[in-house]
Amino acid sequence: MTTLYIAIVTTFFLPKEIAVLTVSCHIAGFHGWLFYLAFEVFRARRGKSIDESGARALDYLEQQATSTRKRN
Repeated sequence: MTTLYIAIVTTFFLPKEIAVLTVSCHIAGFHGWLFYLAFEVFRARRGKSIDESGARALDYLEQQATSTRKRN
């Protein structure tokens, strides 16, 4: 949230075009952060953490890589 305040304050000292771009990027980033938090809560309610899912995905990719190497 602090970065949003900094972005708002610095927009007063920037040209209008850059200010619009800066504020829109910060707003998009803030909404992305909120989406990530909501997704994290959703996954936690299902009993799976994001780290656990990431570890399983890495294991799967490693298995695929080794099976591909064995075929070649």
